[in-house]
Amino acid sequence: MKIIAYIFVFVLNTTTMFPQTNITTASLRGVSFTDANTGTVVGDNGTILHTSNGGSTWEIQQSGTTQLLTAVCFTDANTGTVVGWNGIILRTTDDGVNWTSQISGTTNFFESVSFIDVNIGYAVGYNGTISKTTTGGATWTTQNILDPLYNSYPWLMGVCFTNANNGIVVGMGGIVLRTTNGGSNWSILENIFGNAYGDLYSVSFWDASHGMAVGEMGRPSISRTTNGGGNWTTQKFNAIMGEFKAASFTNPDTGTAVGWNYSAQNGLIVRTTDGGTTWNSQISGIAQWLNGVTFIDANTGTAVGDYGTILRTTNGGTTWILQSEGTTGIKGNNYNNLQNIFELDQNYPNPFNPNTTITFQIPSTTYVTLKVYDLLGKEVGTLVNEELHKGNYKKVFDGSALSSGMYLYKLQANDFVQTKKFLLVK
Repeated sequence: MKIIAYIFVFVLNTTTMFPQTNITTASLRGVSFTDANTGTVVGDNGTILHTSNGGSTWEIQQSGTTQLLTAVCFTDANTGTVVGWNGIILRTTDDGVNWTSQISGTTNFFESVSFIDVNIGYAVGYNGTISKTTTGGATWTTQNILDPLYNSYPWLMGVCFTNANNGIVVGMGGIVLRTTNGGSNWSILENIFGNAYGDLYSVSFWDASHGMAVGEMGRPSISRTTNGGGNWTTQKFNAIMGEFKAASFTNPDTGTAVGWNYSAQNGLIVRTTDGGTTWNSQISGIAQWLNGVTFIDANTGTAVGDYGTILRTTNGGTTWILQSEGTTGIKGNNYNNLQNIFELDQNYPNPFNPNTTITFQIPSTTYVTLKVYDLLGKEVGTLVNEELHKGNYKKVFDGSALSSGMYLYKLQANDFVQTKKFLLVK
């Protein structure tokens, strides 16, 4: 005879514990760990998750916002900063028990954040935005970097500082910005892909000289530098259709990059142990975009992605364990139940010119809207505005009347709302 005991714990605090299969359905964008046990994850709708036991359990922390949160950086177990869209910056000094909004001085979207210590940090994003603090976020100063080649302000996606002076910023169009004096001046490397079009989404350095930036140039790509970003060599993964969204390196030899494999329709993970000369694919076990990754040593790492996905490895990625999945939109172990969920897929192709296809799924008859917006929130197209029956749908978006740039498409049906980005390149 089997006896099963259920223990329910009610926590009256600013955090709420949930079963691991029902933490959140929000897409997760950024992750930061200070040791093997203590970590924080951020994502859509103001989502902040925290663990103190290596991800065995996660708790929801109160961010005080519904903005999309894109990145997080902790300098010690207590002190961390989160950035997101519309210029939002949040700060904690008590391990996330309380988050305080800071005045960034901009409404531009932040995509990445990097702190040298508890006081000095940088946040970068849309419209060439680079914001800096030397006071732990009490005050921020913002500059907008103009790309003289195109006479425009680039969308900056990743930032990494190795010390108070040396930092690298990467972004759309393969642009790289470099400073050796703490951001007082920036040198611009226009396009590390040469004449080919491509984007860089994340950058990771393990010392002032050696680093890698990841993204896509038609195929997933990883670019390496050994002289602090002055020169780059790019490796293109021709056998894979997809893109890398984030990377984490723990020493000059060992690193992991994550993203999305269009061909296989699953989370993309690759690993190097020889400084990027060769890369080995790893099995993610999840059919979701992976948007962020961090390793605290060569073996212990965490990756996060869409629909509340959190993966954990303690053996360098030989195996990845699914720690968290949302009840809406998640694939992976629930792939056979896809007919019972809402789901909005990434458009394909992306980037596109001028047409791209957006697919989505609804589990029951309901009123649905699928609309396209520019980055200022102006509606520029409507693909669906009607009642639809249960099923899978494909809609083709024609961007011939629009100028090149990043746009957003949003699916709304009952309480389900999800937004994704896509890029029109002419």
